[in-house]
Amino acid sequence: MLILPELNYPFGYTVSPYLKQLEKLDEDCMLEYDLLSENLGIKLRKVNNALCSATAYPGASISRLIGMSRWNLFIFALDDYANSLTLDQLMDCCSGMWKLGSAAEVSYNENVLSRQIVTVFKELSPFVPAYWIDRFKQHNVYFWEGLLMEKYFEQKNPGKYLSLNEYMFLRLKTFAGEATCDVVELSSGADLPVELVLHPFIISIKRITIHMLSIVNDIYSARKEQKDREVMNIVLIIMHDQSCDMEVAIAKAIDLHNNYLSEFFELKAKMPDFGELQVNVDRFIAALELILSGFLHWSSVTRRYRNITTAE
Repeated sequence: MLILPELNYPFGYTVSPYLKQLEKLDEDCMLEYDLLSENLGIKLRKVNNALCSATAYPGASISRLIGMSRWNLFIFALDDYANSLTLDQLMDCCSGMWKLGSAAEVSYNENVLSRQIVTVFKELSPFVPAYWIDRFKQHNVYFWEGLLMEKYFEQKNPGKYLSLNEYMFLRLKTFAGEATCDVVELSSGADLPVELVLHPFIISIKRITIHMLSIVNDIYSARKEQKDREVMNIVLIIMHDQSCDMEVAIAKAIDLHNNYLSEFFELKAKMPDFGELQVNVDRFIAALELILSGFLHWSSVTRRYRNITTAE
C-alpha cells in the first residue's frame, strides 16, 4: 500500500467560541436554500459550514462572524447549485448579482441567492471601509466568472480535462480565493489599504495560500467528484494526465501542496519591512495560517467528502 506524504501544517487549528451561534445561523439559512432546491438543502447540511467558518476565522468577533459564515455558506450553495444548471441557466442565475462588481446598491429581491449575498454585504458593511466592500464585490464577481468559464468548458468539451496549468489558473477563480482572502483580512482585524493589497509580497502570499487551500479541497473531494463524473479536480487531472491510480495522484497532489507550503515560508522569511503597516501584515499572515490549518481540519471531518484513501 502506498504511504501518502504528510499533509499538515506546523501551526495548529483553533475553533471559534461562537460555534453554536454559527450552527443556529446555518439552520436559519438552510430554510431559505431549501426553497431553491430540496436536493441542495440535503447537500448543504452535510457541509457543517458552521465548523468550517469557526475554524477558518476563529479570531473574529461574533458580530463579524455572522456575515462571514453566511458568505461561506453562500459560496458552497452557489457552487453546488451551479452543478445542476446548464450554462444558460447559470448565466440567468448570476445575472442578478453582476451589479455587485460596482458600488451600486443591490436590491433585496426574490432570488434566494441574491437575498443571501445582499444580506452578507449589509452585515459586513459596518466593520469595513467602502473600498473593502468594493474590492470584495469585485472578487465575488471573479468567482462567478470562474463558475461560468468552468461550465462553458464542460458543456463544450464533455469529459475532456484541462491541463494542470490551465486548471490551476482557473482554480484561482473557481475557489473564490481572492474573496476568501478578503474575509481572512476582516477576521484578522488588519486593514489592508490599497498600497498593501497591490504589493507584490501580499499578492504572492495570497496566491500561494489560495493554491494550498484549493489543493486540500481537491484531495478530500476527489472520490466524491470522481463518483459524480466531474473533471475539475487536481487529483483527477493528475490521474488522467499521468495514467496513475488515485492514491498515486493524491500523493503527487500532496507533494505539490507541500512545495507551495515551502514557498510560503520562504516568502515569509524574506518579507520586506512595511514600516508602520507591519502590524497589519503580520496579523494578516497569522490569519492566513489559521485558515490553512482550520480548513484542513474541517476537510478531514466534514460529511461532504469521502475518506481520502478509501472508497467509502
